[in-house]
Amino acid sequence: MSTLPRIAPLSLRFLVIGGSLGGLAVAFSLARAGHHVHVVEQRDGLVKNACGIRIPPNLARILDRWGLGKDFKKKAILCKQLTFKKLRTGEVLGHLEYKEEVMKYSDLLEQVRELALSAGAVIQFGVTVTKIDPSQPSVKLSTGEVLSADIVIGADGYYSICQQVIEEAIVAKGGEPTDRIDSGTVVYSMNADVSDVTRESDPELYDIVNKPEWTAYAGPNISVLTSPSRDYKQFSVQIFNPDVPGTMDVWDKVVPIEKINTEGFPRELLELTRRAKNAVETKFVKRKIEDWIHPDCKLVLVGESGHPQIPSSTHSGSLAVEDAAVFGAIFSRLRSREQIESFLYAYSELRVKRCMDIQDSESANSASVMLPDGPEQEERDRSMREAAKLGSGGWDEAMFRHLWENIRILFAYDPEEDAEEWWQHWGLLRERSQIGGRIVMNTQGETRYQSHSDELDDSDDDDDANPYLLTRAVTVVVESKDEDPHDDDLPY
Repeated sequence: MSTLPRIAPLSLRFLVIGGSLGGLAVAFSLARAGHHVHVVEQRDGLVKNACGIRIPPNLARILDRWGLGKDFKKKAILCKQLTFKKLRTGEVLGHLEYKEEVMKYSDLLEQVRELALSAGAVIQFGVTVTKIDPSQPSVKLSTGEVLSADIVIGADGYYSICQQVIEEAIVAKGGEPTDRIDSGTVVYSMNADVSDVTRESDPELYDIVNKPEWTAYAGPNISVLTSPSRDYKQFSVQIFNPDVPGTMDVWDKVVPIEKINTEGFPRELLELTRRAKNAVETKFVKRKIEDWIHPDCKLVLVGESGHPQIPSSTHSGSLAVEDAAVFGAIFSRLRSREQIESFLYAYSELRVKRCMDIQDSESANSASVMLPDGPEQEERDRSMREAAKLGSGGWDEAMFRHLWENIRILFAYDPEEDAEEWWQHWGLLRERSQIGGRIVMNTQGETRYQSHSDELDDSDDDDDANPYLLTRAVTVVVESKDEDPHDDDLPY
């Protein structure tokens, strides 16, 4: 069910670099709040050759709230479980039963693009950004045209030029560059055409491609993840191989299927790869990017440009849309330009840690199905077999506790609720602090607001402080009192 947007009292001009999921989502989120949004994308159109994208509950909730609930479900397949198999032998190690939609990535992009256009965003394809001036801010295009805005948003993906501009500025001020760690893994993503597979022509393959489930094949130093898409007419295959010479950490390098090492693959995987026209080759380099905001506070990152995830990550799409939802919700409150800096830092504070934690979790999950031959792999397989005998699908009690805690943290998260909580707890207080005051909180739960305009000391101002922390605007005093906590409530 769609919800009515909040219109910002002050409208800004936003320029979004990148027209994939994160860029289109933030364009919609800001445009629906009354801001002027211009998106530039170097491709001639939307991505067409990507594999399926998983729609976990946290992403489905946002899409439904934005009015896409019925539309994306029409294009999606509801998968009901994840099955773990041994790559070499085909042995089923266990199942994880939970429901989650999966759909073609390009189908979701098309729907979000239509949302952004309907909200008033301008989307320009086929133009390349050649230079970014983060202080103006403005960008120069390959056509020679210069576009200016109040804020530039870098949604230009894994190999982000916007992130490079921010990092250069951070390093120039004495900060540290982002660590880049080679994962040793190269991922091949492809879509197999299975539209002509029938029960009569290939009963084994027919059963596999028509099951509403994901399958993870675990091999030594290699793994494969598969899932259906497009009304079971296509089948997504992602192969995680040890790195080979000549690979690059880019997301648009198309290679022939023959280049992929499929030694030891079962017949069904060999047949699926044969049915794919080509594959996208991606060398994954781990990067933990802590700085999403340029020091001038006019350039900011969203999506994979700020938190690159491993290819085929469960959360790469949902995190990008979460970013957009938080960003739009915060800037729907904008009343004055003086709020811009604190709003940017609020966005960063709400998003960076969550994205980093999920990045670590996804890398660990990927490694667990690529264990080399040896004691650790044998113990993983033994524990899953034993648990499967007990009827728990291959998951013992400790694994279940860990799993459901992760599900609670990952899937129950509501980004717009998170932004609203920040506003109620900190945004409103900062606004009121502009007229001078202090927040007095005591251990009985009382919160009071007292004027102290004359007490403010200019020496406490620190231009380099994070304005999200409010230390430049308000004094927080913790007191223990026995009075009625309702006597002097902060007025709302």
